[in-house]
Amino acid sequence: MPRAIFEKQLTPYHLQPPARQALEEDVQKLESAAREPQPDRKKIGGMIETIAGKLKMAGVIAADVVALAEPLGKTAALFHLSLAWLGLG
Repeated sequence: MPRAIFEKQLTPYHLQPPARQALEEDVQKLESAAREPQPDRKKIGGMIETIAGKLKMAGVIAADVVALAEPLGKTAALFHLSLAWLGLG
């Protein structure tokens, strides 16, 4: 998932700096894991769940997560994971 897309989607939410930093770090880890020669589907699924959970804790309401689901969904699809399987769809 391109980090720029994710960051653009987060802009309107005015997250507190620690929450934004934590999410950005998680997205960087997700990108790194996705680039591994043999990406681990379970690990990537867990990372996507972590990102979604942090979004909820940061106050991004469920309706707003839909806008963020697109880049997360694309990443999940690369590893043949569905957002429904992750409890997000």
